[in-house]
Amino acid sequence: MKRCRGRGNSTFLTALILAALSSPSAYAARAATTDLDQIELRESPQKNGKILDLLRKGTLVTSSNLPINGFYKVRIETGVVGYLPSDSLILEPIQSEDIQGVNPTGEEAVDLSEAPTPSEMIDPASRYKMKLRAYFGLSSLGMSDLTQLLGANILTWGWTGGGEFHINLGPRWTAVLRLERLSRSVLARDEKSLQMYQFSVTGLPIMMGPEWTFFRNNTTAVHLAILGGAIVQTELAAQALGLSAPNTTTVSTTALCSAFKLAASRSVHPRLSLYGESGYRYSKSPLAIPLISGNGSDVLKNTSTGTFIPLSLDLSGFWTSLGFTMSF
Repeated sequence: MKRCRGRGNSTFLTALILAALSSPSAYAARAATTDLDQIELRESPQKNGKILDLLRKGTLVTSSNLPINGFYKVRIETGVVGYLPSDSLILEPIQSEDIQGVNPTGEEAVDLSEAPTPSEMIDPASRYKMKLRAYFGLSSLGMSDLTQLLGANILTWGWTGGGEFHINLGPRWTAVLRLERLSRSVLARDEKSLQMYQFSVTGLPIMMGPEWTFFRNNTTAVHLAILGGAIVQTELAAQALGLSAPNTTTVSTTALCSAFKLAASRSVHPRLSLYGESGYRYSKSPLAIPLISGNGSDVLKNTSTGTFIPLSLDLSGFWTSLGFTMSF
């Protein structure tokens, strides 16, 4: 009986040891960064192992949790798996969603072939293929022709809001489709006629382009994007308040646009990031005259000839906005 209990206790202790060894913290892979320049990535955990590659200082790698004979087994961005000296790496804290089940205590048991790439380890959101962004903010507006005509800066800034759809192209690149709405409405008095007007400007920029993530750590990423497209339904409306309808005069056109922006995102969840951006947009439409006119349209006319003055709708300006990003 004592012998049987002894075997039972031994079996129980063995199970406990195996359970401890299989815990995520023991077997988890983690992100790491090389701390020396021209580090030799070797095929085996030996100083005379075959050299697979030379890594620069600051290179991101996916690393096993514990060293083997003074070497960490790592995976680089290209998918190559090899070994780096333990004193050449700075290990990042283990993340909750890092790959589990990697046993670093024995060479044959370590398998990083299915581990996330270094970029995915350092930024969990990058392991998803698509992103959706929503944002809202303020934008300056050119509208220089209208300013010159009225002799007043009445539409110098506006609201901006919209969304972006991203498709991952690689560790640091995404293709961006950006949909936006610009709008602003103000009240102003024509000093010549003393007539009150409501001036409104709207535009729907649709742009595409690449976005490059040039900095990334555990929680923060910084992006640069260059975009191009058109602002459709670019429209200036002047409504003469108090006059009978039709009392709105409208200038409508379409303009090409280009933009560059600098953005930063901070991860609050592997699928959710807070987002902020600032940029500059250039868009100036060809000269246009109102296609729809009504009572009170004299404000947009030449007082000498009584004809409409051609206007260029200039929506160029700097903008800044805040929002969030969802990854899928």
